[in-house]
Amino acid sequence: MAVLSGGDSKRYKQKGELIDKALMDINAKPLLFKIVEDGINNYDNVIVSLNNHKRKIKYEGILKPLLKRDNIGFVEDNKKINFIGVGKGIASVLLKLLPKTSIQFVPCDRPHLDVRLLRQLETIKEGVTILIYENGLIEPLLALYAEDYAVPPSFIFSFGLSRADVFIRLAPRIRLYDATKIIDMNTLEYRFFLNVNTPRLNISNFSLEKEDYLLPKSKIIERKNFEPLDSYELNNNPKEWIHHLIEKRHFFLAFLVAKYLFNNQIFEFDLFSQYVNLTLESEYKYWMENNIPFLGLHALQDLSYSLQNKVSDEIDTEIKKLKKKLGIKKK
Repeated sequence: MAVLSGGDSKRYKQKGELIDKALMDINAKPLLFKIVEDGINNYDNVIVSLNNHKRKIKYEGILKPLLKRDNIGFVEDNKKINFIGVGKGIASVLLKLLPKTSIQFVPCDRPHLDVRLLRQLETIKEGVTILIYENGLIEPLLALYAEDYAVPPSFIFSFGLSRADVFIRLAPRIRLYDATKIIDMNTLEYRFFLNVNTPRLNISNFSLEKEDYLLPKSKIIERKNFEPLDSYELNNNPKEWIHHLIEKRHFFLAFLVAKYLFNNQIFEFDLFSQYVNLTLESEYKYWMENNIPFLGLHALQDLSYSLQNKVSDEIDTEIKKLKKKLGIKKK
């Protein structure tokens, strides 16, 4: 289990000041302590992901009573990865631990979450397991990556990507569990999965755990594997590589290849723009066909951003429509 921690939330404040949510007191314990303690009692190993060495020393002091166990470790953000925010933490953990073990991510800000439920989720070969709600929202920070997850080509890490679902969009296979059904089947309160950013979240009552959880049947989405991307061939046959990825339905990776070629001045902006439209509109349709509008929204938002917001009224309207459906208010 990998605990995503370290960093000040831009959305969470106490008395007007940004705080480290991992240090919030919950029943006289820091929230980080509670989550790590739950983890070491249910998983073979627990890794705490954080952004720098100074914070590691601070967290070691907080977790000192637990460090007597030999199944706790730390992973600092990899400075060679240009991802931003939580995406950098996820990427650093994946590159550090795969293919040694499967990895269940857990953010440090879920006071009511019982990791015993996550322990029952099944992995999927070369892919990732996620929770999805009936309205199409997913839980990218609670993703379970298989030990043989197909890590993308190294050039991906040169981008300043920030979304937590990057590796979900790149996965050849996805297993989905319906989080709404899990809540209903186990008569759980909806705050079971909620984080402390949620307005009016009651964090005083922790009697939400159960001994055993019922899970609905999972759904699987899969697409064909692509040929390994060789950097020499990528530079000499760029269009062939992009169309190969499109044929295999790896649309987001095809977009990132085009972005890499544009950044390295191999593609002119006009050609890059053509591939942005082709790849990301196709990715949007792919996720909508598979009933994951959250990822469809991100495909359209990436399209708009890449084209400097110069998109059709139809796409702009669809972005607004999806945000309303998903209950997303931020830009």
